[in-house]
Amino acid sequence: MTTKKSAYICLVLIAVMAVMGAYAYPHLPVEVISHWDAAGKPDGYMPRIFGVYLAPLVSFVVFLIIFLAPRFDPLKVNIEYFRKYYDGLAIVLLIFLLHVQIIVLLFNLGYRFNIVQLLAPMIGGFFFYLGILIQHTRR
Repeated sequence: MTTKKSAYICLVLIAVMAVMGAYAYPHLPVEVISHWDAAGKPDGYMPRIFGVYLAPLVSFVVFLIIFLAPRFDPLKVNIEYFRKYYDGLAIVLLIFLLHVQIIVLLFNLGYRFNIVQLLAPMIGGFFFYLGILIQHTRR
């Protein structure tokens, strides 16, 4: 997969997050639950506007950092050895953030489920991909 294709996929994921948030916005409470403790109980709240659009904004900043960082790398050639895995990291990370956005929106729309059980497989998958990335990295 090319870097350009990875960038387009990432931008589509960010757009999906923003559209989902815009669609859910009028149906959410004024303050949304934004954090859960290790037992899965809500313990953090934020205003609805931040609860809806913080994930797409953070995702866009992460996207910019991941795709602009190689330009400032003094050893630019080395990243080309594992570029497809590096670009894949952006996609995997944004899929993880999209998953978190979906969980937050659904929970605040009134659906009840165990947050820990829904997040654990995604966290495991993310770390699994990091292991793959590390195997292919160069200094």
